[in-house]
Amino acid sequence: MIELENNEHLAGGSVRSWETEEEEEEEGDNGKSGSSDTKVHRLEKNRESARESRKRKKNYIQTLEQTAEKLQQEVDDLKRGMEVAREKEKMAYLSHLDSVDQLLHGR
Repeated sequence: MIELENNEHLAGGSVRSWETEEEEEEEGDNGKSGSSDTKVHRLEKNRESARESRKRKKNYIQTLEQTAEKLQQEVDDLKRGMEVAREKEKMAYLSHLDSVDQLLHGR
């Protein structure tokens, strides 16, 4: 696709100039300076919206990171608990084998 300078591609393959949009906005205000005020207001609202969006995203990411940290801590605790349980089970099994060995050999 060929990129045209100062043009926007619309659905259906048609091309509309940015300059045409600006001219239409100016015509809609009958040549009044309200167009620039509207544009400035729209830009300010857009900036504020973007700022709020970034803030929400930052909070969301911080929440995810905190949750991930808590979950990792829980995984680590569970792994330690499993190791302790395995060690206890191993000791109990060895103790049981020792008892069976004593019974069999009469010690």
